[in-house]
Order: sequence, then C-alpha cells, then structure tokens
Amino acid sequence: MILGKNLSIFNSSGLRVFNPSDWSVYSYWNTEDQLISGTTTTIYDQVGSEDVANPDSGSQPTYSEPFQVFSDGDKLVANVTDYRASDTTGIITFKFKPTVDEGTNNHIFGFYGAGGAGNALIVLYRDMRLRVTCIASSVGVTTEYQTDLTVNQEYVVSVLSNGSEIKMIVDGSFVTLTDIAGTNTGQWLSHPATNQTIEFARNDSAIQYAMYSAYTDDATALNLNNELLGLESYNDVY
Repeated sequence: MILGKNLSIFNSSGLRVFNPSDWSVYSYWNTEDQLISGTTTTIYDQVGSEDVANPDSGSQPTYSEPFQVFSDGDKLVANVTDYRASDTTGIITFKFKPTVDEGTNNHIFGFYGAGGAGNALIVLYRDMRLRVTCIASSVGVTTEYQTDLTVNQEYVVSVLSNGSEIKMIVDGSFVTLTDIAGTNTGQWLSHPATNQTIEFARNDSAIQYAMYSAYTDDATALNLNNELLGLESYNDVY
C-alpha cells in the first residue's frame, strides 16, 4: 500500500489521527507503507524522497506486523547526499522495541557520513539504556538515558536538539540525559555535516515507524510525541 504524500491520515472510523504536514515533517517512514518482494524490503518515505531498503539479501529484516524486526547485521538504508546536513536543530521520532539485553551498541536509527559510525548522528541502546551519539571524526558527544528499558516493550521516543542541548522524550515525558563521552552542547546534523546514508538499525531492534522533523520549541516536540503515543491501534499511524 502506497499512500499519497502530505495527506491527512484516517483510521477505520473516518477520524483524522495523524497528519505529517501538521508537524513540519521532512521524512516519514512507516511499515504500513512498504513493499516486500522476495529478499528485498522497501519502506517508502511518505513525505520526502528517501525510501529505505536492505542493501543485500543478507541484511533483510523480518516483518512481524506492525514491526520490522532487525537482528545483528540487518538494516534498511537510503543513500543520500548530505541530507539536512546544515541542520543545527531537529527532531527524530520513532516507535520501537528493544529485542535483546546485551552490552553492545544496538543502533535503532541514524544518519551516517564518510567513515560510518565515526561521522554520524545515531540513536541506539546499550545495556537496555537509550543513547544518542553525535560525532565528527569520532569527536563529539554520547549522552544516555540512564533508566533501563524492558525487552519487547514498545516505546515512542523523540530525540531533539534545540541548538544548545540534545534532549530526549520517552512515552510523553522529557527524561534526564547523562553524558558518557564528550559534552552535550546540542550537536546535530551540522556536526558530522556529510550524511551519506539514513539507516534503520544495524543490530537488534524492532521498529514500526520513524520520522525526521523541524524543531520549533520543546512544547511542540512534546506534543508530537504525545500525539503518537496516543495512537494505540496499528492502523492509526500509516
């Protein structure tokens, strides 16, 4: 199923429940708008033009409605040329489930430049804690939400920069971040500045949707997270 871009989204009762254009969304991917053809899975960008697909058959995730389930090495990728590379502010929002409890970096969503994870803005979890890493030539910040997640529990997460600080919203509330490396000064896509790929997962995660949108203020970011948090039915978010 492929939906028209920038259309209001309706549930089975005919009520509008989420419209990306209400939230200044630049790109929006959802497993409802995907094509699985043999060993290739493609999720379409409903707002922009950055469709993501597995680069080879060995990296194809497994679809378990409504989540794409990624094991180690699985990923969906869009090749881009400096996507939003001058952005000093923005919001990444996604719904996911952690699927393993282990002491490795399990990437959920990220923007990668030359050198891969050495030049990137990545949201991941490690030892059941959410982290944000924003680095250029391996220099930058890693900051962590130091409350343990629960395996296979669903979370709606927003990661944002207001230009001076990276912040995180989990299930409708701002949470405290603690710097693990470097100092959180709001580093964002302009820090690595040379994005070459947008990637869903590189390790173990299950993802239903993700989006990248403009930042205006904390209250609007919180409202967006709460809007999505309130959509419990799969068909409420396309």
